[in-house]
Amino acid sequence: MYKIDLEVLSLAQAEHRYYSEFPLRHALNNLLIDALAASSFASTTLRHSLGFVSQRNTIFIFLRETLLPEVPALARSNFFEYNDHSPDLLKNWTYMEVRGEHIRVRVYAESVGHLIDLNDDKPEFDVVYLCGPLVFVSTHKPSAEQAEEMMCSLQGCGISAGVNYRPYALWSDEVLAAAVQRRHVSRHGLITAQPYEPDADWRNKLGFPYYS
Repeated sequence: MYKIDLEVLSLAQAEHRYYSEFPLRHALNNLLIDALAASSFASTTLRHSLGFVSQRNTIFIFLRETLLPEVPALARSNFFEYNDHSPDLLKNWTYMEVRGEHIRVRVYAESVGHLIDLNDDKPEFDVVYLCGPLVFVSTHKPSAEQAEEMMCSLQGCGISAGVNYRPYALWSDEVLAAAVQRRHVSRHGLITAQPYEPDADWRNKLGFPYYS
């Protein structure tokens, strides 16, 4: 397990810090209408006291306010990487998962971009949890060896997932037909964050106002 530094901010403080990359309050209000959790990825700007700036890869995880009691444990969790099939066996995705006391939250690995720079002596990245009025900023600090192990694990998972997954080569028609008919029951405590990728039109998508 690698070290994680934790900082807790108010939503207003987080808005001030990340405003140029993502409209946090509008995202929080609009992305969770139909989902318990949503995720996004950005390279965020860190402004330092001496006047210089740096960039840090960041995963934003938006959670409904009812999940707030679980967030401190989630924010202290390392990531776990694995593949998981859809109930009908027709899709297989790679996930990165954090684990709280009673729930697990996972994000699609392909939605987080180039999270770790193995050329960096300190391959750190942030995971920012937004839930109700509070924002938990987890700075993940794997060693170079741990970062390389994580990337190798993700690459290994990706070999047989996503566009590389071939269900009809792995399963018989009978097995696939049975999977389609099987009643799907969501696993207790497992939440899959729906990915959101900001683009040039995010102001319109999130209902963010324009000023002329």
